[in-house]
Amino acid sequence: MDDNSVRKSTQKNKVKQSPCVSSRGPNGAARIIAREPVYRFPNELPIAGAPADVYAMATAYHDWLLQTNTPKLFFWAEPGALISPERAGWYGTHLKACKAVALGAGSHYVQEHHADAIGQGIAQWLPTLA
Repeated sequence: MDDNSVRKSTQKNKVKQSPCVSSRGPNGAARIIAREPVYRFPNELPIAGAPADVYAMATAYHDWLLQTNTPKLFFWAEPGALISPERAGWYGTHLKACKAVALGAGSHYVQEHHADAIGQGIAQWLPTLA
């Protein structure tokens, strides 16, 4: 599996040239250093309880979302990259003051694939807050 397999498999609008090409050549090391945040982000995702501090924050936030009456708008896609349709259904019924919006097919870049539906969902939801 190459480094871009998730991007390639979920991206609707294909990139003509791989972003990896820019890290090759005489200034490649500087470009790789500049990509540190791209490397760091996945290492900070709270998976299986680690890193512990991030996991604790994510768990506390999850618990707060389930308990609060703060209005929420929840877009989900099928099959979904991080939240399955089954889990989306669970959140739709367990989150208080939540409007769940099914976008249809999608996994990771749903904002690119369903921009109009997301905009319409927000436009319909906002007036309900008044």
